[in-house]
Amino acid sequence: MSFSDVLKLAPLGLYTAVAHVSAVYAMSAGAVSFGQVIKAAEPVFAAIIGYTVYGKTVSTAKIFMLIPIVGGICIASVSELDFAWAALIAASTANVASAFRGQENKRVGELPGLKEAMGGTGNKFAMSQLWATIFLLPTVFISGEYAKIDNFTTMWAADGMPGKKGLVYSTIMSGLTFYLYNEVSTLALNKISGVTHSVANTAKRAIIIVGCAIAFGESMSMPKMVGCSIAIGGTFFYAIIDDLVKPKKA
Repeated sequence: MSFSDVLKLAPLGLYTAVAHVSAVYAMSAGAVSFGQVIKAAEPVFAAIIGYTVYGKTVSTAKIFMLIPIVGGICIASVSELDFAWAALIAASTANVASAFRGQENKRVGELPGLKEAMGGTGNKFAMSQLWATIFLLPTVFISGEYAKIDNFTTMWAADGMPGKKGLVYSTIMSGLTFYLYNEVSTLALNKISGVTHSVANTAKRAIIIVGCAIAFGESMSMPKMVGCSIAIGGTFFYAIIDDLVKPKKA
């Protein structure tokens, strides 16, 4: 890759960094359920930005199917909802950045010459993560987190004992699994539109709610079960709605 090729991936790295940081902050600024509700609106942001900025359109039928998907997640989380302005702004920012990230992923993957130079989607994703890291490094100093480095290194050294699954193990495993999850997500984006990708992300939240209930022994209340069922059902119909409503040939 030439230096100009690398620079073309900078916007993708920026949107990746903003989406990740905003989503993480949203979950700590308010109730996790509230952050999940706002993040559930990601397909709406993707549809609007895809149409207004990138000229991408989806059918009217698919637009209407966003209602049960977003609504289902809202129902599943409504019993634990706790409004917070900081969480609202952060989660909305994450939605906007995620929409741009999805569209940029598609755009740079179609640029003549750049696709061949990258050699594959995995390399494109790796470059976007390197750019995101570069953009995030200054925030360590702006936020004052660098002042805690001594405490962190002390905790890291004390926890690095053989056979102990604490900070070191969790940090490495969460990093590896998060990277792999996002690389697979990027591979999927190559096969589908940005809006459909956002729909899958929203449906994922319903699966997470159910999975956490199973893994951590949490109770599944009626609103959670109903909301998750609506969201997953809406995702299924989103995938096939164009085939169901298309005009029949005479």
